[in-house]
Amino acid sequence: MVTLKDIAKECNVSFSTVSKALKGSSEISEETINLIQKKASEMGYHPNIAARTLRTSKTYNIGVIFEDKTGAGFQHQYFAKIISGFQDVAQSRDYEITFMSYHRNKENDYYNHSRSRNFDGVAILSADFTKKGIKDLVQSEIPTITLDYFYDDEHSAVLSDNSKGMEDLVEYVISLGHTKIAMIHGEDTLVTKERKKVFLDTCKKHNIEIPSEYFAEALYHDPMISSEATNILMSLKNPPTCIFYPDDYSALGGIRELNSRNLLLGKDISIVGYDGIMLTSMMLPALTTYEQDGVKMGNLMAENLISKIENKGNFLNSKTIVSGRILKGGTVVDLTKIWYFQKKQSEEKMKKNKIVLVALLISIFCTNLFAETTRAEIKQFFKDYKEMVSLAEKAVKKESIPDMTKVEGLMTKLTVKYGKLVLSDEWTDKDTKLYKKLTEKYGIAHKNFGKFIGSEFGNTAKDIGKEVTDTAKDIGKDFQKAGKKLKKLFE
Repeated sequence: MVTLKDIAKECNVSFSTVSKALKGSSEISEETINLIQKKASEMGYHPNIAARTLRTSKTYNIGVIFEDKTGAGFQHQYFAKIISGFQDVAQSRDYEITFMSYHRNKENDYYNHSRSRNFDGVAILSADFTKKGIKDLVQSEIPTITLDYFYDDEHSAVLSDNSKGMEDLVEYVISLGHTKIAMIHGEDTLVTKERKKVFLDTCKKHNIEIPSEYFAEALYHDPMISSEATNILMSLKNPPTCIFYPDDYSALGGIRELNSRNLLLGKDISIVGYDGIMLTSMMLPALTTYEQDGVKMGNLMAENLISKIENKGNFLNSKTIVSGRILKGGTVVDLTKIWYFQKKQSEEKMKKNKIVLVALLISIFCTNLFAETTRAEIKQFFKDYKEMVSLAEKAVKKESIPDMTKVEGLMTKLTVKYGKLVLSDEWTDKDTKLYKKLTEKYGIAHKNFGKFIGSEFGNTAKDIGKEVTDTAKDIGKDFQKAGKKLKKLFE
């Protein structure tokens, strides 16, 4: 058996230096620590746990509570990362970890169980923190640390920054033009309450009201229940355009339901997850989610708990918050770049809409036949028309859908006004030429916008853009024809 003396002789250092180096003492330089630890590993050194236990009154064994009611187990990448990070630090400090079974410990008497196993400390990763069994353990003399639950300043905890995570996600979704946002949340825990509050507060900041039917309760890490909740939301008379899920595994259940409805992610419907597991990053499109830094959280939990174990009576408890980052996948469609004409309309429906619109305009013309029109009104009309064309050109340059939509509204108003003006004795051939010129400029802007839509959304959108442009031109021509016919009738 390799001893500390053997390592000291091999490294040409003292026995105490080897002892301190293997404990990672700050009294020894990092270079010396690395050298000694490497040599110890090469020589096959294993510490004598029994002797160390007698010497230090510690078992070098940490208990881990992981209540898993959904059956995901360590397959859930979020917890897998935390456990991996925790274990790395624990093993580097010569601590072993032992998991406490939730099912075997039916009475949840975690305190007596921990004492019988002589755990130096206990890390509580997943549990009902309000239950007596957990509270008894936390309030006992056994050092503990909790994940994503903070009791008070007398107890240590490591928490994911759920407030920042949810705020960042909501801000991102809103920035892409979404206002009809639903939330499927987990069971009633502190994490759930925090996320839900931030969700509502962030929406309210942007004057977005979320109706109560846009909230649905599920369970964390349960795809089946999330699938059912998704069905309820999408069956609403006015369904959301974007759905938030409590975690990425739950989002998978939602995807199943959305696929059954033949809805394309990132096109017909938008979804957002939480956790940032590898599985959803491999999807096509990749899931937009918030990646929690599980490894760092596990590292900090182990470091804090071991310090607490080794410095009893001289340790400051702490609340450590760990930030993550948004993973911008392809499951949230950018509504600011989608024209309201993006939805496919058949050629027949487009023609029908055109006929109805022309008929409506002719009716408006007839209603205003006997209204008197002054030269000043015609002059103001062309001033407004020029301004509208200018706005259209700017909207195209900025590639702004909202601005172009506003221009469409102005165009409708002006074309109605044109029907009245063209019947006036004040209307001249010069006015007709100017109107035609401005209409052509507007048509060019429209066409360029159609090209942009096409580049963004493929050949289908190109066709739609062309169809809309052609329809706009046709309507312009119909305006002129109708005006000329009506003018002749009353000459």
